[in-house]
Amino acid sequence: MTEEKHTKLFTGQDGITWKYSSNPETDRPILVLFHGWSGDENSMWVFSKKFNTPPWHIFSPRGILETESGGFGWTDLRENHFSNFIHVAETIHNSLQALLKQFNIIQSPIHAMGFSQGGALLLVLSILYPATYTKAACLSGYMPQGSKTFIAPGLLSQNNYYIAHSTNDQIVPFSHSLQIQEKLKAGDASVQFCQADVGHKVDAACFRDLGEFFLASN
Repeated sequence: MTEEKHTKLFTGQDGITWKYSSNPETDRPILVLFHGWSGDENSMWVFSKKFNTPPWHIFSPRGILETESGGFGWTDLRENHFSNFIHVAETIHNSLQALLKQFNIIQSPIHAMGFSQGGALLLVLSILYPATYTKAACLSGYMPQGSKTFIAPGLLSQNNYYIAHSTNDQIVPFSHSLQIQEKLKAGDASVQFCQADVGHKVDAACFRDLGEFFLASN
């Protein structure tokens, strides 16, 4: 079957729309992709190609907020505090859990990656549910303000993170990647970092290392 035949759209009773790749083997690893501001459920799908052999269960939700420029986001760009992300993080988490149950997919620890604002959402998810989102990649993203209150020492001791950021990112400054590492390490997380010089995107070397990060010891 082609990738297109494997790929479907599903909107749950909660109104959240998901793109997902179906797989009859319920015990495959799970990967969730979170797009950035003005993206949609298709924006991150290019990353899924690294996980086709053998195929993973891959899910990509559509943001809950429509943006003026088209596409979707997760919270208003002016609301950059950790507390602003909690409700949407809980909503997405519950929606995903319901989806996995409905499709009879074994709910093993979940791998996830997010770009820009999607990376911020993913960081919040992994802090609220550290036993669920055990491997997380934040790409050109940032840690919402006020996270210190939620990260206790040892909270993230079983979690692995991959951070990729460009030194000349004009949208999310490089300094945010350093703040992310500082905050995560305060919770005793393991952090792998990839630095590039390509603007607000992921360069080829970081893209390659990203795949290796997730594929190592699923």
